[in-house]
Amino acid sequence: MGREAAGLNLHGEAMLDAVFEHLYNAMVITDADFDGGPFLQRCNPAFCAMTGYTEEELIGQSPRILQGPETDRKVIDELERKIRAGEFFEGSTINYRKDGLSYVVQWNISPVRDADGAIVAYVSIQQDITARLAAERERSLLAEALNAATDPVIVMDKNFIIVFANNAFGREVGRPVDDILGHSAFELRPRTAEGLAEPQIRRVLAEGSPYHGVVSFEAPTGKRLHVDLSISSLIGYHDPNGHYVAIAPNITHMVEQQMVLQEMANIDALTGLLNRRSGQIALEIELQKAAESGAPISVAMGDIDHFKRINDRLGHAVGDDVLRSVAGSLRDGLRRNDVAIRWGGEEFLVFLPNTPLDDAVPLTERIRNHVATTPQIASDSVTMSFGVGQWRPGESVAAFVERIDAAMYEAKSGGRDRVVSSP
Repeated sequence: MGREAAGLNLHGEAMLDAVFEHLYNAMVITDADFDGGPFLQRCNPAFCAMTGYTEEELIGQSPRILQGPETDRKVIDELERKIRAGEFFEGSTINYRKDGLSYVVQWNISPVRDADGAIVAYVSIQQDITARLAAERERSLLAEALNAATDPVIVMDKNFIIVFANNAFGREVGRPVDDILGHSAFELRPRTAEGLAEPQIRRVLAEGSPYHGVVSFEAPTGKRLHVDLSISSLIGYHDPNGHYVAIAPNITHMVEQQMVLQEMANIDALTGLLNRRSGQIALEIELQKAAESGAPISVAMGDIDHFKRINDRLGHAVGDDVLRSVAGSLRDGLRRNDVAIRWGGEEFLVFLPNTPLDDAVPLTERIRNHVATTPQIASDSVTMSFGVGQWRPGESVAAFVERIDAAMYEAKSGGRDRVVSSP
């Protein structure tokens, strides 16, 4: 039984030796002699690799041989105070390798006591944390740089949960950054011209492509903001789950300017109605919808009666007032989905979606009557002659408009201030 116990003990010592030699972290054992020491009694290969010294060069030496000009004396003094008092010590400072290169070491030093409780040695687990600190400094510098950037930046995990947001993003959405972290980026309900942006963003990124597009969302102030959104996968980031980075510079001012310019290009400056170019495009779209759905659509074309006489007798300024007044009367007489266009000169075109001819004629009569009964400031009463017709499936836009135009001139030649239909 004694030999079995001794065998187990020897086996245990061999196991401890193997653990000591193969431990990943640097490990060193010193004695408890403070008369010039303590002195190194044993060190493992990881400690030799970290310091650049061989085991033979280290054994019997004081750990002070690793200290140098940038070693923090306050840390060393605290270390010595604690180990002299038999306390556990944890800290870090700069040490120096045999070749003179510095490194940042992190220690965990514990006293070893004998059966009587006296300190007989110290065991220290050490780690070179130079690279880790450098990486932390780089991350801190990157975060500072991102927070100094004027463009909003966020980092999301693969579930689009925000894990980082810079200060510019917080300002853009009107929320503190800490309130944003941990929330889905889609809580902002970004939209494109086609609708909610989330399905398209998810689809594009799932295909492995970066996403780029103009999206808008509503800020807490109620104002709709427009951003030039770019989202791509983080490359080189060692994370099996992956992350996305999104940059979203605010282009609201540019979009609003573009919308104004677009409106100026589509709207007749004098009457505020669609101009002929944009009106013709709108009419083509409505006819295509009617072709696909089979719903009826009718169009009325009106011309101001004796408009040349108004211009010649009262002047072009009064003529412009009349055009504006007629345009207002047309708008007042339209239903919600009807559209009025200044077709050219004193001609106006109105298209009436989902309206058969039997309904379009009385609607046009109502518009004609509204124009005729609207008081004019500087001219006699103004009347209009209208032609109205229902679109025939397969009929071209040009042929349809020409047919309505012919009906309108029939109304004019028949005495004016009337509606003529083209079945």
